Amino acid sequence: MRVEETSFLNEYIAMADYGDRLGWHERNGGNFTYWMKPENVADVKDELHDKGEWLPIGTNVDNLANEYFLISGTGKYFHNMKKDPRLTIGSIQDDSTGSKYRILLLYTSAAADDPLCVDLGGRRIRAMPV
Repeated sequence: MRVEETSFLNEYIAMADYGDRLGWHERNGGNFTYWMKPENVADVKDELHDKGEWLPIGTNVDNLANEYFLISGTGKYFHNMKKDPRLTIGSIQDDSTGSKYRILLLYTSAAADDPLCVDLGGRRIRAMPV
């Protein structure tokens, strides 16, 4: 399935657009991350292009090991996601230890936001059993 046809990507774009229209986001929108479900990954696996290098997250999120996330691109505007998702949205995968990530481009030019460790740290806490 083409990534543009998936409901999860279109919902991600709609949420960014809605928040932008309500004025909830700063100019560049900040960090906007969606934790991809296994079925989301399976739907677009052929379109995930490994850029190769594993980069440090800056924190350990071991309970998010091997997970995939949609991410907003660094310096990209939320109001542009709807107009041009290819230039504003990317994807990453955490490594098996939860200490590194690699960029898996759904598209060609999105890159991970700088505050990635903060966002993944928050997701780590939410993923912990209660």
